[in-house]
Amino acid sequence: AWHLAVTRRQLREPLELTDAEINRQLERAYNLDTSPVPEARLLQLNALALDYYRHHYPGSWAQNHLIDRFGNDLHDTGIHPGYAPDTWAGLTSHLRSLGATDDELLAAGLATPARTGRLIDRFRDRVVFPITHNGKILGFVGRRHPDATDTDRRGPKYLNTSDTVLYSKGDQLYVAGDPHPLLTGAAAPVLGEGPMDAIAITLAGDGRYIGVAPLGTSLTTTQARQLASWRQDPIIATDNDPAGRAGHSFRYWSLLLTPFHSSASGSAGLRSMIGFQILASSALSALNCCWSAGTSSSAKIASTGHSATHSVQSMHSSGSMTRKLGPSRKQSTGHTSTQSVYLQRMQLSVTT
Repeated sequence: AWHLAVTRRQLREPLELTDAEINRQLERAYNLDTSPVPEARLLQLNALALDYYRHHYPGSWAQNHLIDRFGNDLHDTGIHPGYAPDTWAGLTSHLRSLGATDDELLAAGLATPARTGRLIDRFRDRVVFPITHNGKILGFVGRRHPDATDTDRRGPKYLNTSDTVLYSKGDQLYVAGDPHPLLTGAAAPVLGEGPMDAIAITLAGDGRYIGVAPLGTSLTTTQARQLASWRQDPIIATDNDPAGRAGHSFRYWSLLLTPFHSSASGSAGLRSMIGFQILASSALSALNCCWSAGTSSSAKIASTGHSATHSVQSMHSSGSMTRKLGPSRKQSTGHTSTQSVYLQRMQLSVTT
């Protein structure tokens, strides 16, 4: 079965949906059709919520944080950042004033019951980004204040909209920016670790690369199929640490088994990057990978499974560094520094 799947991947033959996938699609379609709150109303509430978040964004710590991290507040980009104020029920009260009912707010995933029974906002004191599909806002992902820790009772670092009839985190990728270039083949998707990585990729991609990321899950089959719907083969970008390498291997094989549209050149084309770090705004001139200063300029990973072998090889830094980037924040370690990072070409070969 593994050999057959790899062969189909190379021949671009579509893999049939599994029974579990078919049942899940039918269940979601049924839930949407029978929802007491119509789809159009849920989408309207999400659009109103985004307006509210964007209204509170200028002058917030969220705006300053994104400027510090990316050198750009993203306000006039297609990424549409917002800020959920540090209030218990600011959005809830606002939407109620516009006619929203409690049942509608719960169905949209914008509010949640407190222990007292009253509704409170799901997103509080977070920079938020809309999760979209086909131009529709399905939900949101919010990042807590960068100075908050897991012991501060501020919730997880990243928080998604709860499962609704519109959104389920395992079914949707976060796309940083306008997805239209992905649909037309003008840009290649780069699969990063999380939303902030995806945004950094898009900012650095100069219109030719758009960052995407899972939302609180490992890459799922449904998300892989979403990648398959775009014209160019994906690039995988992961952190240069054991978890990142393990995630890279898993994602590589997951995507290898999913047929993709043929690229303009007709090549097999699944490409990979190891060692991704936060980027400041710049242009990617090729398949790029970011390495922190001091990281070996010659890194190689090989993975073998049945009839397929893949290797990821970085080129020597003297021939592949395209730009030294400025300030960035490495959130996993909590420190801020001016890091010299190298944009490096990655080569991938798949043999059978």
